[in-house]
Amino acid sequence: MTVLVTGGAGYIGSVTVEALRRAGQPVVVVDNLSRGHREAVDPDVPLYVGEVGDRALIRRVVDEQGVEACAHFAALAYVGESVEEPDRYYANNVGATVNLRLQGSAYAMLAQFEDMLRHYVPEIEKVQDVMDAIPKPGLETPTGKAVREVLDSRINPAVAGHGGHISLIDVRPPRVYLRLEGGCQGCGMADVTLKQGVEAEIMRAAPEINEILDVTEHAAGSNPYYQPGKGGASPMA
Repeated sequence: MTVLVTGGAGYIGSVTVEALRRAGQPVVVVDNLSRGHREAVDPDVPLYVGEVGDRALIRRVVDEQGVEACAHFAALAYVGESVEEPDRYYANNVGATVNLRLQGSAYAMLAQFEDMLRHYVPEIEKVQDVMDAIPKPGLETPTGKAVREVLDSRINPAVAGHGGHISLIDVRPPRVYLRLEGGCQGCGMADVTLKQGVEAEIMRAAPEINEILDVTEHAAGSNPYYQPGKGGASPMA
């Protein structure tokens, strides 16, 4: 899995690049070199010089390098300068920010990304997929809270023994949207787990729910416990 590091020629970005490489992750850097230094990027690391707001460039990088995840460090960060040049800061830090979505096996590395980034940048409190950052009012309703309670107290402790985790993505009665992660992603038992265990638990706690939708990209998953197939028993059964 290749990780794109924007601003990877700067101090924090270059430290992140080296940490990822030590962990065995392929890395590619995008940096406009306005504050970064070409010498900070190892010659073995692909470096694309350009703006993070250049969508054609970012698309080319993703396609050419097979990018599946990204660490974004290309923001401007001087307070005094931001007061003097607010339009420039808005364009770079807001208008030109790359909105990133973790896909496939990148979900399984979210905890490692968060640990690494918080180690080098203690100010970071949370790292999350951009889809999880979109406001979802349904999660704060009584139904949403009831579903989350079931996941936290009953379902996730059960699937954790198989290296799995199930995230609540959204609640829009009569539907609940879930994402299967870790050992659950790509598992041949995913359908069985949902049908035999998860659906029953959620519908028992929230009778107004009559459909559970799985939004997982299972084709990109890898499960060490099961071979693809539909038979067998669910870890929730």
